[in-house]
Amino acid sequence: RSCSETVRRIQTDLQATLADKDRFSMFYGVVSRKDYRLRYVHFGDSVVAYAAPGESSFRILPAQGQALRKTTPDAPAALEECVLPLQPGGRLVLLSDGFVEASGGTPAQALALLSKFRDREAKDSLNELVYRVKSVFQAADDMPAQDCTAVVLDVDARVIRLA
Repeated sequence: RSCSETVRRIQTDLQATLADKDRFSMFYGVVSRKDYRLRYVHFGDSVVAYAAPGESSFRILPAQGQALRKTTPDAPAALEECVLPLQPGGRLVLLSDGFVEASGGTPAQALALLSKFRDREAKDSLNELVYRVKSVFQAADDMPAQDCTAVVLDVDARVIRLA
């Protein structure tokens, strides 16, 4: 199944439901079990970053477009699909703009925080992100001003690629 075709269908259906002030970022990807390649489409304000095995710093994977809005032109027939070869010991991170804001406000600051936790378990990165969001709350039942979603995926170091 094509990532770009799936995203185009979602984008077309979703656009009709957006309010004037809404912005929608999206990451959609498929990992091939045969060669561990991630094929993906990413647009919007979220941050997608990857750290290769043995590297403590992350690099941002570029988005193919801006956040979807009600006024965005119709989805193009074919969105550019990117490919990332995943390697054993690598880490892929997806952060919504709420967590980017909580990390300091810029993607570079979010990457610095993620890099600090690169050699630790994925849950440690997530716990730090949640702590940063909650540390500014006035009351226990406060909610963040915007979506705070994070996914941290580690590629098991024991993965064997098949030729």
